[in-house]
Amino acid sequence: MDPGFEAAFRHFVVDRSGALFRTAYLLTGDRHAAEDLVQSALVKTAAKWRSLRDPVAIEGYVRRVMYHEQVSW
Repeated sequence: MDPGFEAAFRHFVVDRSGALFRTAYLLTGDRHAAEDLVQSALVKTAAKWRSLRDPVAIEGYVRRVMYHEQVSW
């Protein structure tokens, strides 16, 4: 990952991980499953980070990934 993109991704994770965890907990009902869900969604987001152009839509994208991941589990 490009250093600029990596720094932006790291900043996003630090800023939004608490809110993402709360959403994941609502989806799973379990703390450990929520942690796994957030981690899985962030891995998938990191893979697509370069193509995500709208900073406002990134969190929505991650939440959508979490939802679909939870449904598939």
